Amino acid sequence: MNNKPIPDDFEDVLDDMDEEERNQLDDLSYEKYMVKYEGKTMERIPPILESDDKEIILVTHDECIFYSNDGKRDHQENPFIPKEACVYLQPGKDREGYWTSEHLINQIKTKAIPIFETLFPNCIALFAFDNSSNHAAFKPDALYQSMVNENGEPKGMKQVLIERGLWKNGLNADCQLCKDKVDDVTRIDCCARRIISLQPDFLAQKSALEEAILEAGHLCIFYPKFHCELNFIERYWGAAKRYARENCDYSWSSLQRVVPVALESVDTIMIRKFARKAWRYMDLYRNGITGYPGFVGVMI
Repeated sequence: MNNKPIPDDFEDVLDDMDEEERNQLDDLSYEKYMVKYEGKTMERIPPILESDDKEIILVTHDECIFYSNDGKRDHQENPFIPKEACVYLQPGKDREGYWTSEHLINQIKTKAIPIFETLFPNCIALFAFDNSSNHAAFKPDALYQSMVNENGEPKGMKQVLIERGLWKNGLNADCQLCKDKVDDVTRIDCCARRIISLQPDFLAQKSALEEAILEAGHLCIFYPKFHCELNFIERYWGAAKRYARENCDYSWSSLQRVVPVALESVDTIMIRKFARKAWRYMDLYRNGITGYPGFVGVMI
């Protein structure tokens, strides 16, 4: 093992997480309530819980597209719940449309949560998502009630700030730094949009997806941006696609036949190893470990 070379970009990957993102990993620190899997056969090691604690089970989410010659199939699934919770979509304006936040929330509320609660009674689901715009969408009647007048018409940012005593003459609606998404915690009043975004009620507003999950009594977290290595389902997709490449001629009819089989081809032991590797990445980030020790630390 000591002779195995470190990938050229490995240390850059480990260093490419700022302090705020490392702090975000605290939201992922539910391990003590979760089952662990160790050994060659990934044997189940149950958590040691207090009498009033409940076991937490990670339900990670992602999308994957399998391409054919002139079409594609969008598939969304968690490998730890029955395939009945899968949602298949043939995306495109002239096909089945596109996957939206409404589709996802419906999938969670009508399929994922009911199936989870049937399979794992007295457990809590920890739903984990990436930071896509779909996952951050708000309900139509969310906090933005404060942004409209009595007739339901938008007040505008200026009026909202005036009502809160935060308006300053000459304040721009947006600034270039915010448009460029330049992170700077000291920049708090550069433009109207920035000031509003930092107001406590706006910061506390949860997305429609998170609200739906919390209302059902479960937990919802979001992975740090641009760190797909923390979501083990990415490796699951990779294994499924490898099977598809070896068993599919990539015509549309062949994809329809092979994709479901490919998704079932990844065995439970391998999925557990993928999950263990993702948790090892999180531990490395929390402890600031880089270089060869980090490379060895995440090896399956």
